[in-house]
Amino acid sequence: MTDATMTPSALPARSDLPLEDTWAVETVFADADAWNAAYAAVSARLPELAAFQGQLGESADHLHRALQLRDELMLEVYRIGMYAGLKVAEDATNSGSLAMEDRAGGLFATAGAAA
Repeated sequence: MTDATMTPSALPARSDLPLEDTWAVETVFADADAWNAAYAAVSARLPELAAFQGQLGESADHLHRALQLRDELMLEVYRIGMYAGLKVAEDATNSGSLAMEDRAGGLFATAGAAA
C-alpha cells in the first residue's frame, strides 16, 4: 500500500462504540462525584502517616501499623490515578478529565512524600 492510497480515519467517539468494546471505568468509581469523594477522603487521611515518622523502630507492631496504613492509603491513591488515567484515555480533549488527571498526579506526589 502506498501513501497515496492510504486514507486517514477518525477514531469513533466512545459514546458511538458498543458497550462491550469499552472499558468498564464505572467499576473503579461510579462517577466523578464518587472519585471526588475518594480523593477528599484519602487527602484528609494522609496526615495520619506523620504520627509514625521517627518512630518506626519502636516496635514491630508500630512498624506493622505504619506499613498497613501506608499500603491502605497508597492503594486508594493508585485507584484514584487509574480512574483519572482511564478518563483521559477515553477522551484526551475533555478538560474535566485532564484536570482530574492533574489532581491525581498531585495527590500521588503528596502521598509519596508523606509515605
